[in-house]
Amino acid sequence: MYRQSILPFISIKMVDKRKGISPFSVLLLMAVAAVVGAACFSMLKVQYTPSSQDKKITVTYGYPGASSRIVEAEVTSKLEGILSNIKECKSVSSVSNNGDGSITLEFGKKVDLQSARFEIASQIRNVYPSLPRSCSYPVISLNSSGNKSQTAISFNILSSLPSKEIADFVESRIIYPISTIKGVEDVSFYGNTPYEWVVTFDYDIERSLGITADDISKAFNDRYSESLIGMVTSGDMRYGVRLKDGSVGDMSDIPVKKVGGRIVRLGEIAQFRYQEALPTSYYRINGLNTLNLAVAVGSDVNLISVVGDVKGKMRELEASFPAEISVKVNYDSSEYISAELDKIYFRTLLCLLILLVFAFLVNRSWRYMVVVAITLAVNILISVCLYWLVGLEINIYTLAGVTVSLGIIIDNTIVMVDHYSRYGNRGVFPALLSAVLTTVAALLVIFLLPEQERASLTEFAVAIIINLCVSLLVAYLFVPALLYYFPVNFNVKDSARAKRLRRIAWWNRGYGRYIGWGIRTGGFWCWG
Repeated sequence: MYRQSILPFISIKMVDKRKGISPFSVLLLMAVAAVVGAACFSMLKVQYTPSSQDKKITVTYGYPGASSRIVEAEVTSKLEGILSNIKECKSVSSVSNNGDGSITLEFGKKVDLQSARFEIASQIRNVYPSLPRSCSYPVISLNSSGNKSQTAISFNILSSLPSKEIADFVESRIIYPISTIKGVEDVSFYGNTPYEWVVTFDYDIERSLGITADDISKAFNDRYSESLIGMVTSGDMRYGVRLKDGSVGDMSDIPVKKVGGRIVRLGEIAQFRYQEALPTSYYRINGLNTLNLAVAVGSDVNLISVVGDVKGKMRELEASFPAEISVKVNYDSSEYISAELDKIYFRTLLCLLILLVFAFLVNRSWRYMVVVAITLAVNILISVCLYWLVGLEINIYTLAGVTVSLGIIIDNTIVMVDHYSRYGNRGVFPALLSAVLTTVAALLVIFLLPEQERASLTEFAVAIIINLCVSLLVAYLFVPALLYYFPVNFNVKDSARAKRLRRIAWWNRGYGRYIGWGIRTGGFWCWG
């Protein structure tokens, strides 16, 4: 009687005997996926805040002498018509001015701008023969909406040398090696006093020759300016022809004006010299002349990684610097970002530790907690692999999504571990699937928000959705496979109940034998 009622409570290990992929194969595949996820950690883009969602390509062109109406009718409308058919183009805007115009195409964040640029160039090459002959060949430029480069790190260049010598050293020894680092968009150098040409005119000679300041200004413009004089066709391409003075003589040979049948040159009426300009300010540290070198990176790269590469390259270059030149970091944005992200990492790990402690306190089993911890680690590593595949950045919103999803992930794991340990099947999975789909459906509302509000919350929602979907896969495949080799003795409360029922059964059997003996012999004591 009591044997049947006790059996469900003393079943410790039950194995699902249905045919399918073996537990060892599941563990092997999950281990490989986890290792790939661990390798993807270093390839994730780390930013403090999400980068811009949109990218743009701008096409500019010139039409000398044409009014804005003609530019619009003969050039802009034709180019806009073909460029609006570019794949994955979200919007097209154009501006037509007197003598020139531009068309801007906006693309989504995940579009490869180089591929889009190639397609645009092909379309322009096909339509250009139908444009007016005086129209210049359109120029294509890439940029990102709100995605301007940001100064990531700046250095102070300290030396007792004159600023001109420091500037020459920086330009020849530092700027190029730093600018070749992957992820660096711009290297700017400032703080040095520039050199300038100082031209001194003899007013009396100018007046006697009838030369005015406008004549001298025009002479400089004619010498150093260039102008578009026409177009030339070569094959399927058309190029602009520009006229520029190719004289290589010194400044004294510049012709100023023809006076009395002869050409008056600049050297006859002026003296000039190349000298350091008067400084507008002085900046010194510890009495040394100080110049600044600023390194800017794009917002779509791993800022912390790029800044680390810049620091490493600067240390390498500094080893070969002269003794009178030294370098000091003036500003490093990666330090603040690293500190803030470290705080978030710590809080996330603390949240994870608290959840695991609660799981242990409820079940009071180290084996049970180890199973939950291993499952959670595999879940996070596989999710990291998917972050890299979909191009998800790591920022404060992404980490917030990961933290929020940890509780649900552990819930799914605990439910599957408990159910599989009791019954040896996956019968509870439909309930887990329904619960997760309800949460995912609620998060999809974020994608219906206006674009400005959606920009910051998209990656938050995507991180949660990826984590929850991976948790379903792990709960369905990994948890049963892990329990096959690492079973959990379930649980203290049920074990105590089973012991209590066994004691009751033992007592009842003994009491029954005593009653039977009393009936047969006709004499016994009865309790109760």
